[in-house]
Amino acid sequence: MRQKIRACIALCLCLTSINVQGATTSTSSIKAIELSQINVRQEVHSRIENYRTVETDTTIRKLEILPGGIFSEKIVKEGSIVSPTTASIQAYQKAILEKVTALCKERDTYSKSSEEHGRISKALIDTFSPMTTCYKVRKDMTLMMNNRTLEQTLQDLDDAFNSIQRVIHSEREAVHVFQHDQPSKEHLVDIAKAITDGRVPEKFQKDFQRAITLGEFLEIAYAGMASTNSLSFLDRITIKDKNMPNTYPDYAKLGYVAGIVNRMGDLKQTLTREQMAKYMSYLNRRGGICTSVDYMDVSPDVMDFATNDLLHYTHGYFHPKAYYRLEDAIVDTSFTRYYYTPQLTIRGILPYTPLGYAGTIILDGSTVILEDIYRPDYFFKDFKEMVLNNIPFDPATQLVDTGAFYVDMDMTHSKMTLTIKKDITAIAMNFDWSQYNYYHTLESGKNHYNPVPLAKGTPLDMQAKDDKTVTLLRQKIQEVIKQIITPDMSQRDQLKAIHDYVAKTIHYHGPPDYLTAENALAAITKGEGVCVHYTALFQYFCQELGIPNRVIMDNAFVGRHAWNVVYVNNQWYHIDVTLDDTQDKLRDRYFMKTSTEMVPTHHFSGFGSISDKAILGINPMAIQSTEEFQIFIRSLVMKYEYQYDQVNFRITNPNVDLDTSFMKYLYKNYTFSITGDHKTGFYTVTKTELP
Repeated sequence: MRQKIRACIALCLCLTSINVQGATTSTSSIKAIELSQINVRQEVHSRIENYRTVETDTTIRKLEILPGGIFSEKIVKEGSIVSPTTASIQAYQKAILEKVTALCKERDTYSKSSEEHGRISKALIDTFSPMTTCYKVRKDMTLMMNNRTLEQTLQDLDDAFNSIQRVIHSEREAVHVFQHDQPSKEHLVDIAKAITDGRVPEKFQKDFQRAITLGEFLEIAYAGMASTNSLSFLDRITIKDKNMPNTYPDYAKLGYVAGIVNRMGDLKQTLTREQMAKYMSYLNRRGGICTSVDYMDVSPDVMDFATNDLLHYTHGYFHPKAYYRLEDAIVDTSFTRYYYTPQLTIRGILPYTPLGYAGTIILDGSTVILEDIYRPDYFFKDFKEMVLNNIPFDPATQLVDTGAFYVDMDMTHSKMTLTIKKDITAIAMNFDWSQYNYYHTLESGKNHYNPVPLAKGTPLDMQAKDDKTVTLLRQKIQEVIKQIITPDMSQRDQLKAIHDYVAKTIHYHGPPDYLTAENALAAITKGEGVCVHYTALFQYFCQELGIPNRVIMDNAFVGRHAWNVVYVNNQWYHIDVTLDDTQDKLRDRYFMKTSTEMVPTHHFSGFGSISDKAILGINPMAIQSTEEFQIFIRSLVMKYEYQYDQVNFRITNPNVDLDTSFMKYLYKNYTFSITGDHKTGFYTVTKTELP
């Protein structure tokens, strides 16, 4: 295959970067007035002029199945090997530029705003890739640019223009909704729609940038839920807590039911965004991975809630320490997914779903009473089989300790009382259906219990405890800590001691397994296991020493893998004990490594992964660091996976590591190679599909 490369690197612009008056900046920060001054025709020309051609065999073949199931290829029409002509390419380009010129004139007629001009200009420019353009002909001799005919490309330009025009029109219409000040441009349309849909009380239709109280947030959330008819469950719930007077408003009741407030005084609090994230999860039990660019600023204890699913990010940033604003509340409560009742948590702990059989739910602090249970014959049978694990007990004379809460059944009156123990952070159904029970979480991790029947009248021990496995594991870990940890050690020294102990203790052996306390205990007692055993044991050591940590389960160069991340000195670091435990010696190659250092061998989301940072936008003509190179390759090369196999870029720092091996963990069907001149800094990355 012959290729024709026309060097136009100087004019090649990044999809998300534009050079204005000699300064290179991303379009997320570029000023509208600067964007409006760009010569759209010139920028589009610079993108489509840098091209290569691909040969095409125009022979038309037909596959036939002969008797006996034998496949045969028949030539329907003889053809030849052809390449696009220079004249046809120039005609294609000319038609594009004429269309761009016409749309720019239409833009000028449509709007006199420099900011709107800039956004329309960017939409037109972004229709074309900043990377090498590929021309080829189809078998019917139709010229294609990036697998698009001329008619399709011209339609793409029209679609881009019409799309941004619709957005601008919506913003213009939205402005008329606001009688006072306006929210930020980013949320203008969404908030206007929330107001017109009746989801925002009138008193919350101004001063959008001010910090709001917890009570105000609940008012807004309540109004949103009411507009979607998602509050019927509240009518079945009665609060008998002395800390909540009978005069509480309905939105305060919602807050109490969800565990967001415990007393009326809580409603006056103003909260940061990271504090609100945890409360938001009570309305909709959703955890996940923090993928924000500023993940380092998020407190470790709320990392699981600082997700874009719960609180929106702004250009990839979470801004955890900023106050939660009125604008935030309207946007975050505008999505119906937050009000899907079965995901609501009772008191922030107990899932609502299994309680839905009750006609009445009475809440009093840690006590949940279910009355008038629908179809008690089915409910009690299911509860006994799925939650109590079919233990033999007499509901008339006994109650059950599930480990996380007590269950007192009154089958005669279709009533059940659940008393939740202290320090329980969450209760959920165990997804291992072979066990059919509940698990609960404490600071020490996930605990599974076998329910135990007790005689009614037995004094209740309200302190939740670890299950037998976790208790024994912690005892053994404490014994080891006394031997390997000294008072003068820094956290880094402590982690190194744990790292070395785990590596020396475990012999890598066994089939793939799961990350459990049972496996951590097996690792420390039997001295063998696979990556999840190393990782689980290391995790429990960290918990015992009070070092914030998380576990990552994703892909590495060895395949599916697990390793740890720890939070030390306000930074997250990766530790992979498994890969440091080699056959001949112990090493620290994967000890306390940054996300950038782990990218060449490990793939992961969150914790500053290259996927998370891709939103920042990188100028391919001025790559300054290894991290920028990794982000560029990840976000731009594979963005055009099916059209391109070569991309030009330039580095401005000779110390940039151009290793592309990390890409094979993301895309196993391709290889990537780099060619170029280290003196000029100009390079080309070539993507090749594996056979």
